[in-house]
Amino acid sequence: MDEDIRCAEQRTNVLVDFTDGSANLADAYRVAVRVITWQDRNVLKVPSSAVFRSGEDWSLFEASSGVARRRTVKLGHQSDREMEILEGVEKGGRVGLHPSPELKDGPRITVRE
Repeated sequence: MDEDIRCAEQRTNVLVDFTDGSANLADAYRVAVRVITWQDRNVLKVPSSAVFRSGEDWSLFEASSGVARRRTVKLGHQSDREMEILEGVEKGGRVGLHPSPELKDGPRITVRE
């Protein structure tokens, strides 16, 4: 996917019709709705706070044998909380959250649970 996908909150009116007749609601009743625009069960995702720009690429830091390794990743679907990883890291890896801009590839690190 070549373009960036940004998620922004958008408010709109939604009309809901209960088809089973079980709703006993009064006029002007409010309903909170979550709209799912995409989903898949077999997705590798990371918190969006782990991913950062590195030139034209997206990157993250992965803990590998006690060392922080910068990995260039290819992103898929994105939200404000999570990003789908298409390439660059494998399932089961540990990634760093909120990496400092001064962090470089290769320093020794301690993994916290």
